[in-house]
Amino acid sequence: MRPYFSVVVPAWNEAQYLPKALAALHAQDWPRHDFEIIVVDNHSDDATATVAQANGADKVVYEPVRGTNIAREAGRRVAEGQIIACLDADCEPAPDWLRKVSQALSRDGVAAISGPYDYGFRGITKLLDRWYAHWLFAYVDRVLALVFRKPFGVIRAGNFAAWQRTLERINGFPPYTFWGDDTALGLMIARKVGRVWYKRDLVVKSSPRRFKDAGLPRTTMRYLYHFFRVYLFEPTPQ
Repeated sequence: MRPYFSVVVPAWNEAQYLPKALAALHAQDWPRHDFEIIVVDNHSDDATATVAQANGADKVVYEPVRGTNIAREAGRRVAEGQIIACLDADCEPAPDWLRKVSQALSRDGVAAISGPYDYGFRGITKLLDRWYAHWLFAYVDRVLALVFRKPFGVIRAGNFAAWQRTLERINGFPPYTFWGDDTALGLMIARKVGRVWYKRDLVVKSSPRRFKDAGLPRTTMRYLYHFFRVYLFEPTPQ
């Protein structure tokens, strides 16, 4: 019997983080026989593949070309589920994550679903991140479509799910290695398939490690730069 969900976890040197991510998936309140866990070892130098197997991944796929969407696409190609759910290796979803995804994608016109990360920030940083990730992201697609006349869907691909048929219609994940990967995916789905729902209560815990080297302001500005680069100036994905 084919599973309803395929959860794809791209992983490059993620042996440290994978056990918690996989434990959170095993703790889902969705029947375990009805979802498969696919870890894509993206040419790691550590024990990522071994750790994935030891912690209950159903499939471990090796992808030698490094890149987030490249790894996700490798997982999608071997997936058997009707819904492809993507989780980053340093993320931990709540037990009702798959159930919320199923309910959201069952609504008419919803082609894909995404939601915020909880980085565990405190104080003013937490307030700023909540405004940015929970409120701004929830409405920015409509503002951009009104101003630039270009449909868009807000996606954070480490907390994302779509029907397999949705991804097939856009020929899979656009082959971005990292910067701009979410933006290109949101553009293609919104333009070719249907609504991308950024659901504020679909939250996963995530590591703040990506902000440690450059800091939160500089890293956020870098994300914004690459967002507008892809949204405004790159050719419409075909």
